[in-house]
Amino acid sequence: MVYTIELQPENNKYLHGKVVVDIEFWLNDYKDRDNATKWYTECRTTLVPEGVVPLARMDNRVGELINDLDHLINYRVWLNESSETYNRILPMEEASKRMSEYHHPELLKRIKHFCEKYNLIYNVD
Repeated sequence: MVYTIELQPENNKYLHGKVVVDIEFWLNDYKDRDNATKWYTECRTTLVPEGVVPLARMDNRVGELINDLDHLINYRVWLNESSETYNRILPMEEASKRMSEYHHPELLKRIKHFCEKYNLIYNVD
């Protein structure tokens, strides 16, 4: 699953605006000691300068913007350090359930909050 956080499209002429953040979110496989395949949630967040720079120029809260972007980037840290939903390797069914019930809602909450605060849109592919 890939989320893009985007600036509002210019003059509503386009379907998409400039991408500010790209977030990839998936179940990754891992071979344990017995060579059995186990799974865990993985995430990669990429800041896109072509979108971040115009956003920073439009918004006078640059320090806040940096902190909020850091909160999105640190989602991966939350995945691996949260005591409630610790991202240990699990069989596919359990890992998938954990991802859909705990990990994905937290990511979506962070994305929505960021978009609402800076008047951005998000898309999922």
